[in-house]
Amino acid sequence: MFSIVALIMVIVVAAVTMGIAWWSYKRVRSIQDFYAAGRSVPWILIAWALTSNYLSAASFLGVAGGISNFGLDRVWDPIGYFAGWVLVLVIAAEYIRKIGKFTVADVLNERYVGSKELRALAMISTVIISTFYMIPQMIGAGSLMSLLLDWPYHVAVVVVGAIVVLVVMMGGIRSTVYSQVFQALVLWFAMLAIFLGYLAFFGGPSAIIDKAYQVPPPAIAKKLVSQELLKSYVPSLDNIKFTEALEKSLQLAGQIIEKNPDVIRLVQPGAFARDIWNQLSLALGIILGTMGLPHILIYFYTVPRPEDARKGTVGAIFNIGLFYLFSIFVGFAAGTVLFSLITYWLVTGYAPWAKNMPVVVSGKILGGEFLMGLAAAGAFAAILSTVGGLMVAATNSVAYDLYTNIIKRGEASEEEQLLVARIVAIIVGAIAIIGGLVLKGFDVSYLVVLAFGIAASSFATTLIMTLWWKDFTRQGALASMLVGLIVAVLFVLLRLGGAKALGPIPVLVQPALYSVPASFIAGIVVSKLTSEKGKEGFLEEIHS
Repeated sequence: MFSIVALIMVIVVAAVTMGIAWWSYKRVRSIQDFYAAGRSVPWILIAWALTSNYLSAASFLGVAGGISNFGLDRVWDPIGYFAGWVLVLVIAAEYIRKIGKFTVADVLNERYVGSKELRALAMISTVIISTFYMIPQMIGAGSLMSLLLDWPYHVAVVVVGAIVVLVVMMGGIRSTVYSQVFQALVLWFAMLAIFLGYLAFFGGPSAIIDKAYQVPPPAIAKKLVSQELLKSYVPSLDNIKFTEALEKSLQLAGQIIEKNPDVIRLVQPGAFARDIWNQLSLALGIILGTMGLPHILIYFYTVPRPEDARKGTVGAIFNIGLFYLFSIFVGFAAGTVLFSLITYWLVTGYAPWAKNMPVVVSGKILGGEFLMGLAAAGAFAAILSTVGGLMVAATNSVAYDLYTNIIKRGEASEEEQLLVARIVAIIVGAIAIIGGLVLKGFDVSYLVVLAFGIAASSFATTLIMTLWWKDFTRQGALASMLVGLIVAVLFVLLRLGGAKALGPIPVLVQPALYSVPASFIAGIVVSKLTSEKGKEGFLEEIHS
């Protein structure tokens, strides 16, 4: 389904991004410029940069795509993603800016001065979380470009990875922040246009929900319908029209429901998180995970004052909340109108398209080539933006925490640090590209959900106790982060490997229900048994 309009818009986004990176490269004169944009970014720009950084391919493609495939269960994704920002605002944003310097490890090191073990563990956690988050962005890039531009999947992944590596190498977080402001505007207004298009065609939000009750989730329907029957109800992708697609979808859904009257509908729970424990784990991981994402937290270092971190977070909450509201209705609408097409993709082995492309195809049926091109540009912007932010977080942590502070013990020159940071950016980019190639076909949104679980169990839990509990000790911080990280990664790997249980313990859709309590318990128990509470007056200083 090659689209010249989509190609042009994608090229424009790439060109503007590279132009901003070159502009930034000319202005990087110190390590503070590379790591923290000189602490000179206005809060309003940080609000949009945070919006873009957070609204990844998993948000632009995966949230609406997940709802269109699984229905109501995946509404937890946007609700949790949004709710997590409230915690960031209240618990972390301003305090991190007050005491941090360049990385998340700086916050811990400010309280527990000189703890190399904590800095090293924080660096490892940053790399693991960033890698788990980067890989689905690369998968989204491959799926998008192969569908719209007829690029081979591996070519698309390599091209996107190369662009982001160049952006990060040129200007670090400075080039990433300013390019993300542009990218945020593209992806936010693309989703708004699709949302308004569906409202116009359906006749309002309530009409979207009413129609969604007439179809089952495609992820359930694929088991109830034959490929032969599907062929009669799949519209041509090249000439797809709203009325025809909706009519065929409702006809197919009617046949499935007639034969299976008890099948759940798109607006009912049970297609993804099949019991209360899975739903609780999913919600806990997503809500708490936002505060543990290193590529979000490091942006608070780029503003001039702590209060600017708070203002930027409030602005991001407003932007992100509206975006997810649009996405929920787009997901239900796409799951209804494209029901037969999504089910066909799932049955015939095109799962990446089924899970990641409903938003882009929605653009085509609502506004033709132009809106599809805008949707493609929005998705491409989201991919570039988030991969850039993650790559900066991982690069900063390895170059600054590991090389500068542990290996060189703070004695590396600024020129040496910049060189190492740029080399690390290449290595991190290569890891993201390889991961995207190896894990082709995985659900973009779900992989990000797993990354949130790891972030919730390592950084989020440890930061909460560091910033708010006076009796939290250095050993407790190590135990909290280590135990949470190990338990979360273990259950993520079990889930990806298809395991149903670990002995008597069931493997849930998200590790947080096990790993978050484990992290808190480890931190509390070890802190009660040890006495190194860190710098005297730390909490009074940051909360004054």
